[in-house]
Amino acid sequence: MVKYEKLNNKIYYTTLEYNINFPSIYSNFAIKRVYNSEVINEQKMFILYNLITLKVLNGLINYDFKNKYIVTYPITLLSKEDKNKRFLNLIDNDILKDRFLIEFDYNLYLEYKDYIIDLIQDGFHFVICFQDKYEFDDIEIKRFELFDAILVTNQELFTYYNSLNCNVLLRSK
Repeated sequence: MVKYEKLNNKIYYTTLEYNINFPSIYSNFAIKRVYNSEVINEQKMFILYNLITLKVLNGLINYDFKNKYIVTYPITLLSKEDKNKRFLNLIDNDILKDRFLIEFDYNLYLEYKDYIIDLIQDGFHFVICFQDKYEFDDIEIKRFELFDAILVTNQELFTYYNSLNCNVLLRSK
């Protein structure tokens, strides 16, 4: 089941949740550990992207052109060229590129900056997520215009990044 968290009037944060009852011999810890493992996370994202694609296409049929969906990018795909290419091909058309906002943590952005900027030049849209406060010079702040938004998970960070005149979205964690 896809969970949609409304962040503003047109942007939703999406996650894929399970609603399967497991036998009591499995602990909740073990279930969550497996559900959030590397291989399962990659497969969940393929499913999530396909489900959101269906939602976008249904929206287009009903003349809904405004909603956008933030999706997490499985970092493990960056080391798997074929799987990564297949993953990006799922949304590699103008309609879907405009509706999907790919989330990257700021530290990962720093590590894969050139790759992300190449994807932005190819028309993909990104949201950068901050867990902490960072100091930036004017050039770096200007670079945030490449992203559709900055995503934060608490009010203090929201206030701080909002003061930089950036498009900031607050997500409950």
